[in-house]
Amino acid sequence: MHETEDGMIVTRGVVLQGKDGTRRGVFALAEDDTPVLEIADAQGETRIAIGMGEEGDQGLVLSDANGTSCLALRVDENGRPQIGLCDAGGAVRMILSLSAQGKPQFALLDDNDEPRILLPLLPNGAPQVAIADGAGTMRLSLQECAGGQADLLAFDASGQPLIQIIQRPQ
Repeated sequence: MHETEDGMIVTRGVVLQGKDGTRRGVFALAEDDTPVLEIADAQGETRIAIGMGEEGDQGLVLSDANGTSCLALRVDENGRPQIGLCDAGGAVRMILSLSAQGKPQFALLDDNDEPRILLPLLPNGAPQVAIADGAGTMRLSLQECAGGQADLLAFDASGQPLIQIIQRPQ
C-alpha cells in the first residue's frame, strides 16, 4: 500500500472489521484483478457480493444467512441483463433475461445447468414454449405463428423433426 502525490491510497484491498473482530466487508481485487465488493452480516457471512468478470460481465449476488446464493443479478458481456433465482444449494435454476433482440425470455434449468423449459418471445414477438432434453436438444416446441395460428413440433434426440402439427386457417 502506498499513497500517491495527489493523496490517493493505492492498495489491492481493504477489509472492514467489526469491533469484535468479525469481518464485515471487503473491497478488493480478486486473484484475476477483477474488483469485488462483499458485505457481511454480524456473523461474518457474506450476504451481498458485487463483482466484475474478466469478460466484462458484472453481477450482484444476494445470499441467505448461511452464505448460500439466493438471487443473482447479472449483466453479461454483451450488455444483456439477467435475473437468476437459486435453489437451496445456491445453483441458479430460473433465469429471466433478454435475448440479443431485446425480447424477454424465461428458462428453467436442471441440476446440470441445462435449460429444460424455455419461454421466450421470438424475434417476431410471437411466444414460444420449448422443452429440451438433458443434453440441451429441443424436443418439443409450441409457438404462435402469423395470424395467431399455432405450430407444434416434436424432435428426436438429434434435433430432427418427428412430428409437425401446423394450424392453418380453413
